[in-house]
Amino acid sequence: CQPAAGPVGESTTPTAGGSGLKPLKACFSNAGLQSTWCALGKKTAELWGKLLNVEIEWVDGEVDPEKQRNKIDAIVHRDWDFCCFQAVQIDSLAEPVKQLKERNIPVISMDTLLVAMDQMRATGVWCEVTPDHVNMAEMAVGHLVKKLDGRGKVIHIGGLSAHS
Repeated sequence: CQPAAGPVGESTTPTAGGSGLKPLKACFSNAGLQSTWCALGKKTAELWGKLLNVEIEWVDGEVDPEKQRNKIDAIVHRDWDFCCFQAVQIDSLAEPVKQLKERNIPVISMDTLLVAMDQMRATGVWCEVTPDHVNMAEMAVGHLVKKLDGRGKVIHIGGLSAHS
């Protein structure tokens, strides 16, 4: 899953795990670790990071686009092999992503679009990784309605208003 050497100009040094490969360095951020979805996403990314020899630094978005933006602004100057962000609000991370693009650091957009789909390449987003929320919701609600068997009440609760 990794090249035999780190980024251009860096030498490969043995790791504590004995793989002989220098771990990749990645910065991840999601909307907010207060959300169970985001907290489980962090744990999952960290597990895959260990399995694939990727050191992950996590930036908590705190469910606040301004706080997340300020935190991401503070890390864009650092050396990363790649970054993976779920924005609290679409477009809120566009400028730091452009800065990462200028430094040739790949950025992956997770779940909430970092920018509109037609602006992704120009901004510096390499790809968008997202679940099919509509399908998941339809399956979950269908199961719950079947279990309720016509009894009880169902309400719809929306997510963050700035979420794509």
